[in-house]
Amino acid sequence: MRPKTPTQIAVIDALAVLAAAALLLLYLLLPDKVYVFDGVMFSYIIERRVVDLGAMLFNRRHLLFIPSMMCLRDGLAALGLPTAAYPLVQKVNACAGALGVWLFYRMSLRRTADKTVSLLGAAILGLSYAYASRATEGQVYMLMSLGALASLSAAWRLLDDEGPGPVAVLAAALACALLFHAANIALLPMGAVALWLAAPRVGGPDPGLGAAAPPALRLRRAGALLAAAALVGAAFAWAFGVRGPASLLAFLWKATEFTPKAGGGWWELTGDLFAHGGSGLGSRLASSLRETGQSLAALNDAPTAAAVIGTAMLAGVALAWRLTWERLEARERKAGLIAAALWLGFAALNNLWGGGIFFGPPPFAALLALAAIAGARLVPSGSARRSAALTAVSAGILALGAWNIGAGLAPQSRIENNDGYRRAIFIKEHTFPTGWVLTSGLGFGNSKVYITEFAHRSSQVLEYYVNPGGKAQGLARFGDFTRSALAHGLPVYATSDLVDDAKVLGEIRRLWGVTPDEVRACFGPGTFLPVAAYDDRLRLYLFRPVQPVEPFLAGLAFNALDAADTARADEALALFERSAAAASKGQRSATASLLRTSNFGARLLFEGMAPFLDEAARRGGAAYAAAFLRSPTPAQRARLERLAAALR
Repeated sequence: MRPKTPTQIAVIDALAVLAAAALLLLYLLLPDKVYVFDGVMFSYIIERRVVDLGAMLFNRRHLLFIPSMMCLRDGLAALGLPTAAYPLVQKVNACAGALGVWLFYRMSLRRTADKTVSLLGAAILGLSYAYASRATEGQVYMLMSLGALASLSAAWRLLDDEGPGPVAVLAAALACALLFHAANIALLPMGAVALWLAAPRVGGPDPGLGAAAPPALRLRRAGALLAAAALVGAAFAWAFGVRGPASLLAFLWKATEFTPKAGGGWWELTGDLFAHGGSGLGSRLASSLRETGQSLAALNDAPTAAAVIGTAMLAGVALAWRLTWERLEARERKAGLIAAALWLGFAALNNLWGGGIFFGPPPFAALLALAAIAGARLVPSGSARRSAALTAVSAGILALGAWNIGAGLAPQSRIENNDGYRRAIFIKEHTFPTGWVLTSGLGFGNSKVYITEFAHRSSQVLEYYVNPGGKAQGLARFGDFTRSALAHGLPVYATSDLVDDAKVLGEIRRLWGVTPDEVRACFGPGTFLPVAAYDDRLRLYLFRPVQPVEPFLAGLAFNALDAADTARADEALALFERSAAAASKGQRSATASLLRTSNFGARLLFEGMAPFLDEAARRGGAAYAAAFLRSPTPAQRARLERLAAALR
């Protein structure tokens, strides 16, 4: 075996630094615009844009994530560097992603003593779709993955150091990993295996797999792990008021929502780890071969392709270990068992708590670590086949990275590819700022936050009324809100999933026991007026009540007069004219009187919105309502004439 020269070693070290820096730059330059519900909701909390901050500050699944991001954002603001929460989390994830790749390289090098193999393994991890997606998004999963990688690194260090330090580091790493995401409970089998296998050498050669640490030492090590568990448990108990068995069970039920998967089986474990990444062959290739299999199954009508390819991935790693087992040192075998325990822990967890591709980086890193240890022995330095093997692997990594960037990261970094965002802009373009947009929470899931975040419209979601508190009470509160809004002339819009989408209405009945007639009853007597259609799924309606119709017409009049956009003004005027034509002569006369006494509807609308405004906004709204249309513009005068004509 020919040793590397100092120059070769220096070049590889430099490449490792450059690779980490290049990945950091890649992650920073391609932040995702997927904007999933959780990420946007976390941003609301971090920026303190929620009503009950105390109830949302700590999350049952990732206790420290929101408080830590909040402290970081506040600290940057104090230094004169204010930033929005979502891009801040993305930058933190990019740094965590690059750090995780560097950590993988260092711990792989410690186990294999092969810088080239370690560098290639780190490159595969950093360019994989599962890992890179977590490093570019605004969620918690990259920090979860970094905690898992740090825990694996600490567990491997137990094999080299017999003192108490590495045990304490492992316990601390596991505690932090769990506090940033409860899914890291899957690391506990790995920790237990590491503590068991790390037998003291007592100055002699490394003992084999059959050797175990003395009982007293194992007890002390277990004590460190239990202390970390007590710390984590105490933190959760304090944050969520766990004081006894009943409150503990309630906490666990809400936190886990474990739902064992039907079918599948252990032969698909690798597949299940990466099953939820969306469609598209290109962006899936490096998350795992299961992802490729899923796409191939859809393209080629081969239902078993996913399981077969996922199993082949495992079989390849297992075969590499079988071929090199006799050549591996005892510590390498132990390191392999520790990594395998990490993979098994996440595989088992994913069968109960389906995180899919979001939980993918830690077990994928474990398989890469196993492949690196075996690969360093299969193609040792100086062997005839080494250059050819490394050239092939390097070419594959470059192709894989280019494919994942071009077909995965780059497209999802462009906001125009976010269909939910485009739907939100459509809603913005066809609604008035004074209106409320009502959705089910099922038809367009991200609309629950997109309407507020991107359309800048107030919204209400039926799910939030009937899902947590029960059907009867929830429907009553939902109806009270709708009737109150209509009584104040606030335009009440509904998306098609609440009006005429049979599939979603069927799901509402199945999940919450709410029938379409019960949804319709929340609006009272009236008609849904078609406003616009985005496509055959999303249609927007404005509800016109039968009684009281006068506030409804006053609200339309205000929006017609206040609209800066001519198209929006014309839309409001057209709706006003249609609705006035359907009203009785007495209702038109009453509307004219209401317009005079309510400052063309401004005061009425302000009173309806006041309960949802803070004190400063209330004062500003009252002043605006009092001053509205004292000196109308020529355009407003023309609109006033159309309003008056419609009421005759």
